[in-house]
Amino acid sequence: MAKEVALGFIPVIRILISFPLKRTILLVSKPVKKSARRSDPATKGDIADLRKEVKADIDAMGSTLRKEIGGLRAEVKSDMSAMEYRILDQMTLLLEHHRAEIIGATKDEMESLKTRVTRLERHAGLAAV
Repeated sequence: MAKEVALGFIPVIRILISFPLKRTILLVSKPVKKSARRSDPATKGDIADLRKEVKADIDAMGSTLRKEIGGLRAEVKSDMSAMEYRILDQMTLLLEHHRAEIIGATKDEMESLKTRVTRLERHAGLAAV
């Protein structure tokens, strides 16, 4: 979205809102000539000047965006790295918890089986006293 303001000798201010970055960039172009009016037809020179100005504005925005994207890329990479370590820590805790549960369940089950075997041996008369 672009909005232009031009009042006589006041410079033209273009306000560009970059939605993904949620930042506002103000670009100030050359002052409007006093003799130029909005109703005057544009000359080839005016169009060439405007083309150069727009190209310079786009180049400036491109370099600014490249810098910001580079910074964001580094920030996201560090956040992902930190998140990876947090996930690994959580997985380690979960595995330790499940391992302890399995070991405890196995011990309980073995005790139960020993009790049953002993009871069966006594019932069958095979138990060593």
